[in-house]
Amino acid sequence: MTLILGLIAIGIIVWFLTGIGVQGWVGLQTYLGAPKRRATDVSQQNLVPPPTTRENIATLESLGFQRLGEAEVKLPARDPIQYWILVNSDHSVQAETIFGRVAFSSFFKDKIFVVTDYPSGERITTSSYISHTIVSSIKDALDYHLQQIERFRILHGSPQSILDMTDYLRWELIDRTNHTSLKLRRFLWVDLARIAVFLYGAIIIMGLAFAWKANLGWMAERVSFAEVELVIIGLTLPAIFVPQLLYKWVIHVSKRDSRTITQKPA
Repeated sequence: MTLILGLIAIGIIVWFLTGIGVQGWVGLQTYLGAPKRRATDVSQQNLVPPPTTRENIATLESLGFQRLGEAEVKLPARDPIQYWILVNSDHSVQAETIFGRVAFSSFFKDKIFVVTDYPSGERITTSSYISHTIVSSIKDALDYHLQQIERFRILHGSPQSILDMTDYLRWELIDRTNHTSLKLRRFLWVDLARIAVFLYGAIIIMGLAFAWKANLGWMAERVSFAEVELVIIGLTLPAIFVPQLLYKWVIHVSKRDSRTITQKPA
């Protein structure tokens, strides 16, 4: 490998490492700030949903849901995200849809939450928070959610009613404050891996370049800089794929159906 080609290759690697580091830092700030972030009611804007969300809304309406409103959440270094919120006929189940996903939620007294996600999500079961995932269809997710409500109704009574956006924002705040960090924890490891890969790459590139310049250690044998370039590329190039592989694994795990879990009584 010639000196110029080596520098070009390292430059490309530095570009990827920088992007990975920035993505990890922004993701970390998003995670750390999630419990304090506040949703706002933007229903008066009559937002037009993107095509996938529009399809989900049509499906929900066919299942007896009606529009409650829309909410917006601001994120660091990103565009705000909007949620479309619907509620069923007896106001016991709310449905949020965004990015092709649907989340059914019901709330009981003593801040007990039951959540069912489609088509990806978590598998969390605590004494006060249940978040499961159904991957087959929105209808199957709703049926599963209604089954969970009946289980919880025995011990905790009927779900709290969601009558308007004020009710939605009140429960959304409680949910975000107490459960968002738990629900996003898996993605936290991806962001930490991104930051770690960036730091690793920076240390390798700068450390070996400095060692060659200062004739330290094995560099004292006066190896060529082209050979140093090969070592840098060999040590850093594989690392840039690690965060993406971890992210794909996280997404794969998030698409496991919760109906395979042996449920314990609430």
